[in-house]
Amino acid sequence: MSQAVARSFIALTAYLIAFAPRHAQAQGRRTCGTDSTFAKTYGAHLQSTFRSNDAEKATVSWLPDSASCDSAMRVDSSGPGHRIYVYSLTEAGVIRYGLLSVPPPETHTSSTVCFYDAAWRRRGVCLGEVQ
Repeated sequence: MSQAVARSFIALTAYLIAFAPRHAQAQGRRTCGTDSTFAKTYGAHLQSTFRSNDAEKATVSWLPDSASCDSAMRVDSSGPGHRIYVYSLTEAGVIRYGLLSVPPPETHTSSTVCFYDAAWRRRGVCLGEVQ
């Protein structure tokens, strides 16, 4: 590696270390949703979706605790400013968790829900919000 390339690499690395955290904070960060009315309503929607698609005994429960949200944040790929809601699913095959990502209103994008197994591996496709 030439000295000029090495200096450029070092300068770029220093820039990223110095400014990336500030930029990320300015853009907002993902948070765990706390609106229990919204969470329960969406959970009922998920449950009816599963029960009408071959999982008649499926049950969906919102997990408002921070440990569940922390686990979900490790696998979630939502953008900054999204609110995350975690759901536990039983009797839904290998699917154990549903992760709902609600974008900030100003983005004019839809919410998505992705499904995971007990080891937090994504299963199936993520679904967009149904209106």
